[in-house]
Amino acid sequence: MKNKFLIGVLAFAFVFTMFGVSYAATEWTDDNTFTGIVNWFPNGVKIGQQGSGGVTFFNGTIVNETTTDEGGDIPVTFGDNVRIDGELWRGENSGPGDNMPVKVNDDMNVYGDIAVSGTVDGVDVSAIPDTYVSQGSPSWDSRSGYLSITPGACLPEDGADNYEFPMGASGSYLEADVDGTSFYCSMQLPNGATVSSIKAYVKDSGAGFMTATLYQSQLTGYTSTNLGTRSTVAGPSGNQIINVDSINETVDNSSNGYFLEVYFSNLGSDYNFRGAIVNYAYTAPY
Repeated sequence: MKNKFLIGVLAFAFVFTMFGVSYAATEWTDDNTFTGIVNWFPNGVKIGQQGSGGVTFFNGTIVNETTTDEGGDIPVTFGDNVRIDGELWRGENSGPGDNMPVKVNDDMNVYGDIAVSGTVDGVDVSAIPDTYVSQGSPSWDSRSGYLSITPGACLPEDGADNYEFPMGASGSYLEADVDGTSFYCSMQLPNGATVSSIKAYVKDSGAGFMTATLYQSQLTGYTSTNLGTRSTVAGPSGNQIINVDSINETVDNSSNGYFLEVYFSNLGSDYNFRGAIVNYAYTAPY
């Protein structure tokens, strides 16, 4: 009877020991080498612990060889943020030129700057704003520019002449109390621009005429050159536009100044100047 009881106790202890081994974690304190062709860890591998991580060394390729029920690909999944301290490339060799570019098959949000040392192909240029300029190899194109001259930019030829700048429902304009006088309007044109024409907006309700003239003033030679002039027809004609065209002047601000002269006839009265638009062309990178 005692022998039977002893055998029962030993059997129970053996089962309990095996049960514990089956469900307890095994701690390996020495280096271990798995020499199998394929070493399976079907329930996962946990490396590191809270507060003290570890380093995992791979000399090979990570592949998920399982497939869907239909035979489709199942990717390797990273279920957390991924930090990469080195470079990222595709293929055996790093760098461009191996016809193995990195593929990104999704939309991408970049929270930071992008520095590109090569080219960007396949960009929808319609989404690029007109203000974008390629710093590496900009293209140059001719563009139209406009300079607006207001009556407030003009001074009388004779400082004793009386004039005023009325402002009302019809806008602002320059009106002289003394006829037969000229007003000189300053302008600042872009250096290198080519001036093609000027439109002066005037009111000519007198018996005479009005004239608009573009001048180039040489700052070192103390001379002025008439670059173009036009006049209104004699006699009252009301609101008019004086077109001074075919100017073709390349602006050189290094040695010249430019101004517009507006002449009020000395015949009759009721003349005024409302402003002018200078048309020019310039080149700019895009």
